[in-house]
Amino acid sequence: MAQFEIVNGVLKKCLPDKGETEIIIPDGVNRIEDSLFRGRRSITKVQLPTTLTIIGSQAFNGCASLAECNFPEILTEIGDHAFAGCAALKSIDLPKNMSCISSAVFADCTNLQGVTIPEGVKKIDSIAFKGCSNLSELTLPESVEDLESGMIFGTGISEIRIPAAVSTIWYDSFEGAAELKKIEFTVFPQHSSAMYETVKKMIKNYPYLADAVAAADNVPQDIINYIDWIKNGSASPREEDLLWAEKLIEKLQYDDYIMILDTNKKIDMKLFHVIGNEYTDSCNEAFNNSSEEAQAIYCEWKDHLIWMSNNDRKLRAYRYEHGKLVETRELDTRLYDWSIYKFFVTEAILYEEFGLEPQDSKRKEGFAAALAEAEQYKKTLFYACYINDTAAIIERAKTAKKSELNFFSQDKSATPAMLCARNNNLEGFKALAEAGADLITAKRGYFHPLTEAREHSPAIMRYVFDTYPDVFDARFKGWKNCAFYCNDWSLVEDMFRRYGAKGLEDEYFQALYKTAKMDILQFLISHHVDCICVVSDYKCNAVQYAEQMCQENPDSKEYKTALELIRQEASRQQS
Repeated sequence: MAQFEIVNGVLKKCLPDKGETEIIIPDGVNRIEDSLFRGRRSITKVQLPTTLTIIGSQAFNGCASLAECNFPEILTEIGDHAFAGCAALKSIDLPKNMSCISSAVFADCTNLQGVTIPEGVKKIDSIAFKGCSNLSELTLPESVEDLESGMIFGTGISEIRIPAAVSTIWYDSFEGAAELKKIEFTVFPQHSSAMYETVKKMIKNYPYLADAVAAADNVPQDIINYIDWIKNGSASPREEDLLWAEKLIEKLQYDDYIMILDTNKKIDMKLFHVIGNEYTDSCNEAFNNSSEEAQAIYCEWKDHLIWMSNNDRKLRAYRYEHGKLVETRELDTRLYDWSIYKFFVTEAILYEEFGLEPQDSKRKEGFAAALAEAEQYKKTLFYACYINDTAAIIERAKTAKKSELNFFSQDKSATPAMLCARNNNLEGFKALAEAGADLITAKRGYFHPLTEAREHSPAIMRYVFDTYPDVFDARFKGWKNCAFYCNDWSLVEDMFRRYGAKGLEDEYFQALYKTAKMDILQFLISHHVDCICVVSDYKCNAVQYAEQMCQENPDSKEYKTALELIRQEASRQQS
């Protein structure tokens, strides 16, 4: 049976017997210490005592096999990340004494299917259910007032009802909720209110949520009009800009045009006069030169265009017929790239999207040659990885030569494996690895498949860790190359088992720089990473650095808490 250390009602330590998978916490415990069971993958069931009121932050974080856990009636607080990564947890029955669902408290509980938030809860904090991919139902209580950022990011929730008491919604509260088909407001926010503006900002920044808002019964007509405008491709932040694309045709000489607008890095507009199945450059009109007319249009829409260059970052084509804007088409920038078509990207857009060819014979001849070259390029393994075509990657990897598997594009600063990691394409990456792609060598001294995986794909990091340990160790052994920041705490736990604490001392300083990152600090402390050794780059130890941060930020509660925790750990290490 597990051995417990309990101090003044706080459960400080739990030492299970070998092979013990079920933990019964004794009565009398009113609080579970932060991070106490973190990363214990063998635990399958926890029985909490009826006396428990607080579960500390990250208390069961990463307990991937935990399938059963009761929640006592008098429980008032579950700390942030407390059950994050408990992938086996299928259901939760929350008590009514809680006022807040903490940040990331059930994040990445991938087996969780339905949750009813009890009455009395007033706030659901940021990313509370992030990554709960099987969560399809979330019922909010009438008491809830505040819905924070990304609360259902990556879930399978298709419909959500917003109670009348809700007074605060962040514009990104439903970011990443790709399956959300209906957002029903019990009472739709009043026109010009802060909530009304938040709804508009949400639609503007996450157009895929526009249909979900429109699906409700009580949506006012001006919001419907705004949604239609967004869905047609506009992205202006101002009401007066709603008709900017339609206004353009009034300034032009003919009736039929196509305008290509690129806002990826700067505003780049090109206008083409359509004649049958051909076109000519409209160099003397609107945006294609520095004429007075062009300058006047830029001045008229200056604020709008500046906003688009900073926030929109899209490639679009606008088609005008008979003097009217009839179509706005959003284009995939990966398909129309300089590396594919060289100096004929615009020609490729007009040809592939609208079946048009240049009227100029020399331009037509040059484009024909570029198109033939592009078709050959599209058959390569690298191109399949670039556009993230998994089926093509798997098929082409089977017969690829080593030179193709390891081809490094200067333009894209990547090999095929780097692109798969960048795109979080595990199946494509597996196909390349099994075909013999080089996963060890860094290109130009920096670019490396596992660097891309660390930044973009925890799944690929886990795959290499388990399948190619020598490859993983060559890059990350001893916590090299920022291995600690792989966005997967369970993998960090496994790396800790493989590499130990040596090499993590610098992370105290990173966790304290600019802001106190409590989740990182709690990991370092709970794993007893050395905080009393002097780190040469900082010429002090972690305790001294925490004291310095407290002096520089005297009003920060986070820094005070961080300093107290580090001092306690330093005392333990010195004893």
